[in-house]
Amino acid sequence: MIASSLRRKGKSVAANQSGGLLSAACHTSGTSELLGVIENIFEYEDTPGHEIVHVFIVESAALLDVPLEAELRVLDEGSVVRWVPVEDLRQGQRPLFPSGALQLFTRHEAAR
Repeated sequence: MIASSLRRKGKSVAANQSGGLLSAACHTSGTSELLGVIENIFEYEDTPGHEIVHVFIVESAALLDVPLEAELRVLDEGSVVRWVPVEDLRQGQRPLFPSGALQLFTRHEAAR
C-alpha cells in the first residue's frame, strides 16, 4: 500500500502516520516506512492549492483483507481511499497524486 499523510499540529510525521492513516482507515496494526516527501502544487475548482505530502509504504495484515476496489472513508475527515492494483498505476490507467509518489514506490521496490 502506498499512503500519504499530512503533518498534524503537535505530532511528528512518524507519530502522525502510525496513528493517523492506519487508525483512520479502521486498521491499527502494521509497520510503515517513509519513502519521501513531495511538494504537491495543484488547482482545484480554479483555485491554486499547495500541500506537503509525506509518502509512506504501509504493511498490515489487516489491510491484506481489504479487497481491491474497496472504498474506505478516512474517519477524521471523510476522504475516500481506494485500493487499486499498482499495475493500473504503472500503466496510467489510474491517477495517483501527488505526482512522483509512484516513482518513490518503484525505487523502494527496486531496492528490496
